[in-house]
Amino acid sequence: MSPIKCLLLGALSLGFVGCSESPSEVQKSSESKFSISGTVRTIDNKTLANVKVRLNQQGSFATTDSTGSWTISGTAILGTLSSSHDTLEYSYNGKVFLRDTISDFNLSGIQRIFDTTWNSSLIYGYFADVRDNQIYRTIAINGTLWMAENLNFQSNDSWWYKGSGQIDANISVDEILTKGKNYGRLYSWAEIQNLPDSCDTSLCLTAKGNEVRQGLCPTGWHVATDSDWVRLLRYIDPNTVALDNTAGRKLMSASGWPTEDSAMRHDAYGFRAMPGGGRWPGGAFSNAGYMAMWWSSSETGKKYASDVYLSSSNKYANKYEDTKDKGFSVRCVRD
Repeated sequence: MSPIKCLLLGALSLGFVGCSESPSEVQKSSESKFSISGTVRTIDNKTLANVKVRLNQQGSFATTDSTGSWTISGTAILGTLSSSHDTLEYSYNGKVFLRDTISDFNLSGIQRIFDTTWNSSLIYGYFADVRDNQIYRTIAINGTLWMAENLNFQSNDSWWYKGSGQIDANISVDEILTKGKNYGRLYSWAEIQNLPDSCDTSLCLTAKGNEVRQGLCPTGWHVATDSDWVRLLRYIDPNTVALDNTAGRKLMSASGWPTEDSAMRHDAYGFRAMPGGGRWPGGAFSNAGYMAMWWSSSETGKKYASDVYLSSSNKYANKYEDTKDKGFSVRCVRD
């Protein structure tokens, strides 16, 4: 059995794909009665009370208590839960901040984070990486299933804004951890491909533009290829190959970037591009909060590989080439 179990739900007809719950979300057997429970915490792992959790088709809801816990239980109404899927809607202070697909109505241990960077008008799928039990949001765009957040799997040459035992003197350890949770980890090109370090300075792949490699992505997923990126960007804006395009604004998360021109950033497709910045070969970090940069699996020379970047200073999404020893974010794509 695959270590990551993906369920194609009834929501697939709307263009969304939902994946199985975390192994810690325990399944129980029942017919007409149901019971769903979980917790909601903040990005820095604090409990959050007064979050309203609503099971949409059933119409039942619960509110988190002082420990961030909630439970919804009852008897299924014919034609709702029996339809094999529903949506869990999370709201705080009257504003929806997340919508989840759900396919098993007797679950416990559903863990969610209060985070306003998600597009609350879309329904995200999710899956659990069994290597470390991290849960990732997913979104289908133009028939391709993308991670809706950056990879956060720890490996040797990956960083949460620290490297070689040094911490950027301009930010605290707490800020480093929070940025890591928001932005995922940064990887050198060879590291994310699961190749020797020597591949950062030599040609190691045979194909250009379409090299599909799992790399450090979970089983059943691969590091986004140059072709994956081009297909995504041209779908969002056919003028992406030109400098004058609007794809960047349509990919950026609605919050998490500088406040100026925030109305122009609306994350229309649920990609939730966060400004994770980068790590330079000497170990310095920069541009967190202002730029998003992702590797593709396509190398363009001995020392160079293709990447995509967004900047808070403009509306564009651009392809570029950078030296492989830099640390950039990574998005995985479903095989």
